Amino acid sequence: MNPKRELFLLTGDDDYTTGVPERYLSLDTTAPVDPLPSSGQLASAQINAAIHRIHEATESYPRYPWRSLARLAGPMCPEDLIIVAARTGGGKSLFLQNLWDALICAGRYGLYVGLEQGPEILRTKWACLRNDLSPRFVLAPEPEEQGTPQWTTAMRLVQEDLAWQRTPEIIARAHFSSARKINSRGLRRWTEWAVEHGAQFIIVDHIDRVDHGDGKNSFHELSETIRDAKELARQYRVVMILASQVGRPHDKVEQFTPPTLSELRGAGTKEEEADTVLGIHRPFRANVTNQELQDVRRNLRDRDTIIEPNVMGVQVLKHRLDGPVAGKGVKLGVKHQRVFEMREADCWTTDGHYPRQIL
Repeated sequence: MNPKRELFLLTGDDDYTTGVPERYLSLDTTAPVDPLPSSGQLASAQINAAIHRIHEATESYPRYPWRSLARLAGPMCPEDLIIVAARTGGGKSLFLQNLWDALICAGRYGLYVGLEQGPEILRTKWACLRNDLSPRFVLAPEPEEQGTPQWTTAMRLVQEDLAWQRTPEIIARAHFSSARKINSRGLRRWTEWAVEHGAQFIIVDHIDRVDHGDGKNSFHELSETIRDAKELARQYRVVMILASQVGRPHDKVEQFTPPTLSELRGAGTKEEEADTVLGIHRPFRANVTNQELQDVRRNLRDRDTIIEPNVMGVQVLKHRLDGPVAGKGVKLGVKHQRVFEMREADCWTTDGHYPRQIL
């Protein structure tokens, strides 16, 4: 036996009828090790686990709260690693905050690891979302707005919602991490904490802000963090949802096209490890012309004139269990902080949302 090889073995008291526990044993060759299972034991355990998996009650899995996206992307399965990708300002955090609200209100247990904003800000923004308020109006009001009836009403509604977040039922289900900076070890600690408190899903916003290492090999370090996140999802059977940054395009028009898998930071490992990748973007108007696109490129037209107002595009970039849906997408409406289902005729998209002129 090569003492330098890392062994993947099973202990003799493992239950081969229910599943195959995994243990990475020490490289210390003086430590006692148990033999590998027989081929019959190995096959029996794997087949029993497969039978158990296909008979799980999938209606108990978390689902996207928007009917069109739920039909397209299916449920969020335990052990799934889901990446939500967008360019800066593309709406990934808004998407995740709405997903968070819907899952918690549906009775789910979850942890939100916010690395761009503190938990007090995230809780306030959550309250604003639930009351159809602009966060700026309560977090950074203009002097002349303070004391007005609208401001007074907004402050009352937010404080009432914060009181609701303090109720025992919500305290038990909705958790925000207190850490603003974590590494891979910290992600594991918070995941274990969340699982101890019953979490079924974990949102990390966003994964590119995690401290991956000392920076000597940033790509390798990021890759290891992504693999760790996938392993945590598998080990604890939770849904791990990671927001991911997409690089800024040089072309002003391309900023509004759906991101591609190759544009993800650390793209290779994210693409390989993710079970589902969703690309968030702001879709073009259906009737946008090539001349209008050229005018935006030349700074002759405001870029907001070529996109659909108050609309979010969501495109499936990868789906491990349903490959053919990759490249298909839906449109969702946006009002203030609320993302909502559009009427049936408006929510489905074709050709990846963007006009044929720039394909």
